Amino acid sequence: MNRSLTIVIFAAVAILLLLLFSQGGCGNDKRINWRETYKLNTDQPYGTQIIQQLLTDYFPDHELHVLEKDLDRTFDETIDSTANYVFVGPAANLDSTEINSLLDFMLKGGRVFFSSKTIPDDLIYSIDYDFCYEDWHDYSNYYANNVQVNFTHPNLRQDSAFEFSFHQRNTPTFYRWNLIEDYFFCRKDSIDNTEYYEDEEYEDEEEYKDDKLEIIGTFEDGDVFFARCSYGKGYLYLHTIPLSLTNYHLIDTIGLHYASLVFSHLQEGDIYWDEKNRFSEFAGRRKNDSNLGGDRLDRESPLKYILSQPPLAWAWYVSLAMLFFYLIFRAKRKQNIIPVLEENKNTSLEFIKTIGQLYFIQNNHRNLCLEMMRLLLLDIRNWYHLPTNQLDAAFQTRLISKSGVDKKIIEKLFLIHKNIQDSQFATENTMVEFKQLQDQFYQQAK
Repeated sequence: MNRSLTIVIFAAVAILLLLLFSQGGCGNDKRINWRETYKLNTDQPYGTQIIQQLLTDYFPDHELHVLEKDLDRTFDETIDSTANYVFVGPAANLDSTEINSLLDFMLKGGRVFFSSKTIPDDLIYSIDYDFCYEDWHDYSNYYANNVQVNFTHPNLRQDSAFEFSFHQRNTPTFYRWNLIEDYFFCRKDSIDNTEYYEDEEYEDEEEYKDDKLEIIGTFEDGDVFFARCSYGKGYLYLHTIPLSLTNYHLIDTIGLHYASLVFSHLQEGDIYWDEKNRFSEFAGRRKNDSNLGGDRLDRESPLKYILSQPPLAWAWYVSLAMLFFYLIFRAKRKQNIIPVLEENKNTSLEFIKTIGQLYFIQNNHRNLCLEMMRLLLLDIRNWYHLPTNQLDAAFQTRLISKSGVDKKIIEKLFLIHKNIQDSQFATENTMVEFKQLQDQFYQQAK
C-alpha cells in the first residue's frame, strides 16, 4: 500500500468521524444515552427497566412475561381471561393476525394497554367504536417544554398535577406531546368528566361499562392523554405519553406514584409485556395514513425506508465504510467467540442497585445513602430476623448482641442515618463515611 492511498484512507475516516460528531452521534457524555429507546433491560434515562420492575412486583402471585414471539402464537395458547397486555414505546407494528388475537383476548375479558405516540388504526377500526362527532384518526400533537397532567376520577385525581418534561443531555427542550382530540368524546366541558364511572367504588370497574370512549386523564388545558373503550368483556387503554413511564421520570416517589395510578387500571393477573413489536413513530403514522403510502409500506424496498431515516441512513453508510476498510486491511487474527451471557434476573437487590446508579449519576447523595440503608436493613432482616420498623436504642442493642459488631460502629451508623433522614441533602463526604461504616459492619457481622 503506497503512501498516497494511506493518506486517502485516513482522510476518509477523519471525515466520517467529523460527520458523526456534527450529527450528535457521539456526544460529550459517553455514559448516558438520551435517545428514547424504551428498551426493557437498560438503566438509561429513556429505558423502561424501572417500570418493568414495578410491574413484576405489582401482582405478587402472577408473572410478567416478555413476549419474544408473534402475538398470534402467544395468544393462541391457553391464556387466562384476567391477564393484561402492555405495550410501551413510540409505535406498535402489528399485522392483522396479531390484531385479531388482541381482539379475541379482549372479548374474553383481557385488558390491552397501549402507551404510545400513535395507535394502529386497524385496531381501532376493528373495534368499530361509535365515536361522538368524527370517525377515528390518529393522535394529534403539539410542542411544549413540559406538560402537567392529572386524572379525572375523584379517587385518582391529585391535588397537584403531575409534571413531565423532555431532556437532552439533562437540559429541558421542546418536545412533541401527543393527545386524543376532544371531538372523539361525548362530554359537556373540556376538563371535568367523571360521569363514565357509574359506580362510586373505583375497584369494581365492571360496573361502569359505557358505549363511548371514556376519559381517564387530561392535560392541564383539558386535552386528553389517557382514555379507554370497552370491547366484549375487556378494555382497550390508550395512553399517549410513554415518556412518562421511562426511567428518568420514575426515580422519585412522585413518578412512581403516577405510574402506579396508571397501571391501577390493570386487573389482577399475568402481564404480557410486548418487547418485540416496537418501531418508530414515523413508521407507525405512515402505516396508518394511506395518503402517505401507508398501505404500500410493507411492499416497499427496505433500503428505501432505511435511507429515509437519518439515523438508519448513517448506520448504513458507516456499515459500508467498515466493510470497505475490512476488505482492504483483511485482519489476520479472528476474534474469539464471545460467550452468551445470561439475562439479568429481576430481583429486589438488582432493582435497588439500579436506583442507586441513577441517583449516583444525578449526584443525589441523600437518596443514594437511603437506598444503601434499605439494602443493609434487608440483610439484617434476612440474617438476624429482627424487625426494622423502629430503629431505636432497643433495636440497636439487640442488633449488637446478635451480630457481634462493635457497639460504636452500629451507634454511629444509625446516628448518621438519622441525620440524613432529617436533612434535605447529604454531602459526598457524609456518603463516603456512611459507606465505610457499612463496610465495617459487614466485615464484623457474624
